[in-house]
Amino acid sequence: MQEKKQCIEIIKNDSMYQDNQEVNSPVILKFWEIDLKCPVVGMCLTFSEQKRLLRKAGFSIKMKTPFEIHETLLAYSEKENRLSKRIDNMLNRKFGDEAVSLLDLDHEEFMSHCKTAFETGDCIGTLWAAAARSDLPAEYRRELFGIIHMDMHWSAEQNIKLRQDLTRQ
Repeated sequence: MQEKKQCIEIIKNDSMYQDNQEVNSPVILKFWEIDLKCPVVGMCLTFSEQKRLLRKAGFSIKMKTPFEIHETLLAYSEKENRLSKRIDNMLNRKFGDEAVSLLDLDHEEFMSHCKTAFETGDCIGTLWAAAARSDLPAEYRRELFGIIHMDMHWSAEQNIKLRQDLTRQ
């Protein structure tokens, strides 16, 4: 329990949160090390947070569309740099406690938690935890990506229907 609290403190204070060798829990990956960058940026960071991250990293956001802002964040996400470090810090400030609390779950329990979180809509922190969890097997990552991907299709379909209804009215 003390080791878990230390992990949480490290995340909160300076985002230097690689596991120490004495702890047998999985490592929380850095943002630039994760696979699910696009959904993490798009779902875990609000649009205003995305713009603020770019401004603070020295990027101009004038005349940039939301897609161009998203695209820029992803373009700088493949390696460690000023922007990717800022993204990593923000994600850990927002979701670090939740991510650390889920590390103790075995893979089956973790996936059950993820599925429930996505079904109830309380999935944003869980998405970061899933993306950043170092020991999650590829088949589970693929399954989560499928859930996220299909949910985005469903959301787009619902958005189109709402716009059509509004236009008709």
